[in-house]
Amino acid sequence: PPLFQALTTNEETIRWAAREGIVPMMFLPFPDLAIKGASFYTEAANEAGHDLRLGQNVGLARFVYVAKTREEAMRRAHNGAIFLFSRFHAKFAPEIPTTIEPLIDAGIAFVGTVDDVRRQMEAVKEKLNPDWFLILSDQGFLPRDEMKEQLDLFGTKIIPEFGN
Repeated sequence: PPLFQALTTNEETIRWAAREGIVPMMFLPFPDLAIKGASFYTEAANEAGHDLRLGQNVGLARFVYVAKTREEAMRRAHNGAIFLFSRFHAKFAPEIPTTIEPLIDAGIAFVGTVDDVRRQMEAVKEKLNPDWFLILSDQGFLPRDEMKEQLDLFGTKIIPEFGN
């Protein structure tokens, strides 16, 4: 089975994963830094004897908040995992955002209706076309019924358009 390197942003780790044939789940802003990270991966993989195209054997990790309306999706994004960023991660590095808006602007969070999230994913597919996609879940920050609805919308209305 494939092996995955969890949530990497580091060039050295991405290159190591490439040499070892491990899928990096990159948590890099899109498109520039994510494409740069994937380029490191492709370059190192090909130097190690693999024959890969940009995006092949690469994964992107993203927050996804989808709802029937944009307003509801934004409410979920404001109440979701950003709590972990603001209360924990930001204490270790001042550049870590404490609100969801910078993550949306950077393309790290896909937020909106089914059509909005579909368009955001389509932009990623057109520029990078990664083989793997990881939804970062809310680790209990949102009510179970909201999480179930999001997973249902994502799994039945969005992801089928991106399968191979």
